Amino acid sequence: MSQTITGRTSIFLDRFVLAVCSVLLICFLVYIDEGHYNFDWATNIRTWLGIFAVSGFIFAGQIFVYHRLLQNFRWVGKTAVTFVLGTVGSLGGFSLCLYIVVQMYKLVADNSV
Repeated sequence: MSQTITGRTSIFLDRFVLAVCSVLLICFLVYIDEGHYNFDWATNIRTWLGIFAVSGFIFAGQIFVYHRLLQNFRWVGKTAVTFVLGTVGSLGGFSLCLYIVVQMYKLVADNSV
């Protein structure tokens, strides 16, 4: 019984670390964006909504990597590997989706004229 509780606690802790790291990563990227290096963005609620939306997308990719791709692996660095692979995969997927939407918009705009 204690092994089950310890395993669930470990998974919860890993998920918590991944969620916090994804939010901190996006906050850092917003901080350095455009080279202003200030916290003026922190007063805007829309910026925070965007941060949490992108962080949620990244977190979903990390959870996919953690539970599907690395489900049979048990090692100390699993969370770190999950963070890197999940972040890169999620941002790549996000960029691909954004590219497809922009190309579809351009196609529709060109055909409507």
